[in-house]
Amino acid sequence: MVFMEKPNKRLGIMHTLKKIMVYFDNRYDRLQKEEIVLGLDKGLDTYFYKNPNFDWKQMREIRLGLEKGLEVSVYAKEEFNVEQMEEIRLGQEKKLDVSFYSKPEFDWKQMREIKLGLDKNLDVSTFAKSSLDIEQMEEIKLGLEKGLDVSFYNKNDFNWKQMREIRLGLERGLDVSSYSKDHLSVEQMEKIRVKLEKQSPVINQISIDRKNENNRGLEDSQIRGKENSQGNEETQQKSKAASKRLSKANDEVVDGGQTAGKADKGMKNSERDIENKNKEEDFSFSRYDANVVLPMIRKAPSTKQLQKLFQQRYRSEEEANKQSHIFEGRIRKLTDRGYLEEKDGTYSITEKGAQAAKEVDRSFKFTSYDANVVFGYIQSADGALSLGKLYGKLEEKYSDPEEVEKQFTYLKNRLEKNLQCGYVLKDEKGAYSISEIGEMKAEEIAAIGEEVSISIDRDIEEMEF
Repeated sequence: MVFMEKPNKRLGIMHTLKKIMVYFDNRYDRLQKEEIVLGLDKGLDTYFYKNPNFDWKQMREIRLGLEKGLEVSVYAKEEFNVEQMEEIRLGQEKKLDVSFYSKPEFDWKQMREIKLGLDKNLDVSTFAKSSLDIEQMEEIKLGLEKGLDVSFYNKNDFNWKQMREIRLGLERGLDVSSYSKDHLSVEQMEKIRVKLEKQSPVINQISIDRKNENNRGLEDSQIRGKENSQGNEETQQKSKAASKRLSKANDEVVDGGQTAGKADKGMKNSERDIENKNKEEDFSFSRYDANVVLPMIRKAPSTKQLQKLFQQRYRSEEEANKQSHIFEGRIRKLTDRGYLEEKDGTYSITEKGAQAAKEVDRSFKFTSYDANVVFGYIQSADGALSLGKLYGKLEEKYSDPEEVEKQFTYLKNRLEKNLQCGYVLKDEKGAYSISEIGEMKAEEIAAIGEEVSISIDRDIEEMEF
């Protein structure tokens, strides 16, 4: 005779009792209780984060790890703040050896640098040291990525700017032993490096090739000027200024930035040169181009592929079309100025574009992205943006969970940089607000009328801010 097993109603009753006990436990605030109950509802072992000393954000990080089957005991510790917990969790999700950085002495930014190094299979033991600050770690990581002998500058005695000068020398194949000395200032190191570059036949040949290319452009401009000359005195003065600028560019390539030689004063008027000059003054190749536009071109080189990419990224079709329109405008400018090349609707990066990406200024600058996007999120949260609110808003905006995590990590990093510069404030609860200085800075950006794009490409995580 076969007996049917009766449903286990006791489990449902115990589950309800546990939830009731949590709600009446005065050790937890409302948000902590919500996290514990959420874990109970998902059948998780809430033992790991029921500690009242964890705030709700720490509890959330542990819960997310439990949901993904991670070894949360590694970071479910009071000595880790929520940002540190997140970096360890993200490392575990990528199957990385988080033991290199799951230590309280590393702040979350240092942890992130080590995590990025592990993700690229670098020997992180060379810079996974709490005595190194985030910028120093970054310089060593960049050297390892390029296969350089970082032992020349992997020393606590060098600040990150000194490290950078030595790294630049190694990249150019120079004998850096002559200036990799901690008693030399950054300025002294730079002077020695530039001098060594001038003595390098390889670098000099590159400079000569670039000068010849500039000269060809100058000769073409002179010919067009003769053909289009209109005899206007004011226009001729502007053309001479354009000629002088081109000549200066040649000398800067060869001299490494020394005073330019005198421009050819025999150049005639050219309307096209004046127009190009004005365009150049209105445009500059930026970190956005290096870290977002060019990587996206590599990923989706055709117009159709780019449109599809934006449609997949955004929940709203209107937002996808808006971002696609902004991006296409930027591509046109880069194409007009020779950073990209277009053929049959497909774009490719030119040698000029690749070189510009390598030389782009990596230091932090307050941009239209901060004024419109970062500050926009703060304003949408009634002037007090917590990381929890930010994450929720991103979940509403993006359909892909990976995109949400990527945007969250980047925006959090950007908020901290604004905090360091005094553009935002942070209260005792961790909520961000815009400072008076930040409001003034945003007004400056608005007056300039810079373009802004809310889209952040996957490769932007590698940006040095």
